[in-house]
Amino acid sequence: RNWLVCELVDASVSLRLRFEDFVEFERYSRDRCDGSHLFLDARTTVPLSSALVVGQTGSGKSYALYSLILQLSAKGAELSLCDPKNSGVAVLGRAMGVETDEVISILEDFVSQMTERKAEMGGLLSKSLDATYADFGLRPHVVVIDEYAALAYGLRTRDKKCRDHVAELIASVVLQGRQLGFFIWLAMQKSDASLIDTAMRENLPLVVVLGNAQPQTIVTAFGPGTDVPARNNAPGDGVFTEPHVAPTPKLVQFPDLAFPPPP
Repeated sequence: RNWLVCELVDASVSLRLRFEDFVEFERYSRDRCDGSHLFLDARTTVPLSSALVVGQTGSGKSYALYSLILQLSAKGAELSLCDPKNSGVAVLGRAMGVETDEVISILEDFVSQMTERKAEMGGLLSKSLDATYADFGLRPHVVVIDEYAALAYGLRTRDKKCRDHVAELIASVVLQGRQLGFFIWLAMQKSDASLIDTAMRENLPLVVVLGNAQPQTIVTAFGPGTDVPARNNAPGDGVFTEPHVAPTPKLVQFPDLAFPPPP
């Protein structure tokens, strides 16, 4: 009962992987972890969950998203991609929603599919209450909203009923999706409380902050009183939290992808 456990990290040791082509990346992804987990770097594997990815321009946020999205694609996940700013995710050539109405429509369809999955799994869960979609061999579904702030700003021009509707759609995925295999990823430059509801942010299991973030960004992402190691982060470097793997912020270095996005 009198132990103090410390993790020492040598900043000179790189956790960054590098992939020269998509085939190599896909092979590594399948060998490294199963369909319900994702690798972040050479050291870290996390369960597939809803997530918040924060990073200013030049922080490597887009490549971090590419790495995670391509892993999902390689594992056969069902993907819905939204880019209200028509920038980061749109480079993949697979963005489905750009305008606010399009994104809302995608979210409505996503929640409808989740409700259908819930009914489908009802009988299965009666025999095993703690089981998840992965135990029954069901595909995960993930909706990615890049530049979430652009959607938040767009919603400010809508009436309260519309804003509340979108908030309810996102909250239902965050709160109910883990067992059903439905997840939402929000990516933005700053996780200000004016843009993302605090309660929603606190219920996102995986939170990643990339680059040399300002103290206020750290506070809004991880909460007050969070101790983040001082480090000069290169693009793709940052810290993350995840309840099982990293209850407190831990170093992460997303891979270099030395190949163009696959068609």
